[in-house]
Amino acid sequence: MKKYNHESWSIDIPKNWSVDKSDEDCISFYSPDENRSLHISDYFKEDGHVTEEEVVEMFELESYQPTNLEYLHGICNREEAEDEVILSWWLYLENHLVFAEYICLASEEEKLSDEIEGLIYSLRSVHG
Repeated sequence: MKKYNHESWSIDIPKNWSVDKSDEDCISFYSPDENRSLHISDYFKEDGHVTEEEVVEMFELESYQPTNLEYLHGICNREEAEDEVILSWWLYLENHLVFAEYICLASEEEKLSDEIEGLIYSLRSVHG
């Protein structure tokens, strides 16, 4: 694993994954075979702390699960789209909201559970 440091968050990613910074609002990471990807963006609330209720309302979430990670807490969601699984996390610490989305083939989700967990659990805000 190697640590990727953004100005407002960091994450440990596999050494052989590539990084795409072409979108100024989102950093994307890709596995060598490009069957898996992770996309991360973040936002800062101007007044007060980010709350679960605000996130649910802002992103119009109908189904989600609470999640408490080592460095961040928030909510997550799982969706299936054709042959892919999209796992999404809205994580926050104080006024910092980090959105992470992991996409993989549905047929590989179970065998990748350790990779998914390792990535998301290493995600941290550098603020707060």
